[in-house]
Amino acid sequence: MEAAVLLWFHLLLLVIFCNGFHVQGPSGSLTVQLGDSVMLPCFVETPLPMEDLEVEWKRIDSGSLVHLWQNGESRPESQNQRYHERAHFFSEKVAHGNFSLLLTNVTQEDAGVYKCVIHTNQHSDETLIEIMEIERLIVSGGHVISAHAGEEITLNCSVDSHIPSEKIEEVSWKKQDEDLLVLLYQEGEILTESTHDRFKDRVEFFSAEDRNKGNFSMRLKDVRIEDKGLYICSAFSGDLSDNTTVEVQQLDGHLAVQSALVLCLNITLSIGFILWGVTEEAAVVTHNKAKQTWQTDTKLSSEADLAAANDKLYCKFNLPTSAPRQRQTPARNGMMTSNGLLTLGLIKSSHFMTCSHQGVTTQPPSRTCSCQGATVHPLTCSHTV
Repeated sequence: MEAAVLLWFHLLLLVIFCNGFHVQGPSGSLTVQLGDSVMLPCFVETPLPMEDLEVEWKRIDSGSLVHLWQNGESRPESQNQRYHERAHFFSEKVAHGNFSLLLTNVTQEDAGVYKCVIHTNQHSDETLIEIMEIERLIVSGGHVISAHAGEEITLNCSVDSHIPSEKIEEVSWKKQDEDLLVLLYQEGEILTESTHDRFKDRVEFFSAEDRNKGNFSMRLKDVRIEDKGLYICSAFSGDLSDNTTVEVQQLDGHLAVQSALVLCLNITLSIGFILWGVTEEAAVVTHNKAKQTWQTDTKLSSEADLAAANDKLYCKFNLPTSAPRQRQTPARNGMMTSNGLLTLGLIKSSHFMTCSHQGVTTQPPSRTCSCQGATVHPLTCSHTV
């Protein structure tokens, strides 16, 4: 019985040697997603003798050697470095006639035609395998936005894909930290009715032409305090999906007003605004301190806000009738009046002060204040950023 089996096996090998063998591959081209793995099929129906068997995988277009199996083992030192540790050959399956190759972490450059060549002493054959498409869907645009209440901002989202725009099934904007649907594009239409009430009539995509180019950025109008947070832009096409995150940081002016009131109060309580007067002959006046009042009716507020605000910080105080009638002194880190020094701790030397008295205004660049006439009238000083 054993002799009969052995005879049959030798006859089979003789047929193979005489007639050769046929290497088979896939029935059509292959499609793979960017970054995924793909199996490149290559096999024979009847196992081949292992002696002097050689398997060679090459690229047709560039001639690059993708993988070589020779003398019973893989030879990675011979392959192109682009495929190092990405082209996996299964030596244990060679005895069964399977010479397939697994290509991992597929890149856009992997698209092309591959050749699987099988060599024996008596015969060689090959098959071609084409990776025709590398599907990709990459969403980018993540960034941080700083915004003031009432402004209009743009949250960037770009969909980079070889897929035609009409095949992008869905793009959605959500407020991630509250799980609110902000804006939805689905099957070629913008479904505004799906927008959460908080964002109604305040959000929109760009034009259809922009969307056809993959621009799914979102305009957010009339920014509110509660709009602060994380927003996620997600795109879907078949089994492909990707997303990017945008953070909106709210810089609220109302907090600055509160800080201004606290600041003014602290200055009022901690600093003696009016020092002893100085006479025109530079003599120190030891009586009649100025009676001062402090008020602010502005939105200017905190140290952080001084450099950005367009409003003015006002201070008013009355001078006694006995104060000297005329004096001019630079107003830099504070305003020196004829009766003393008013210090504003947040005013820097690079800032200007405008001072007026009895309708007479002194403007920069002189940065001086002139007190003339009856000193019982209020002197108004304003600091402008």
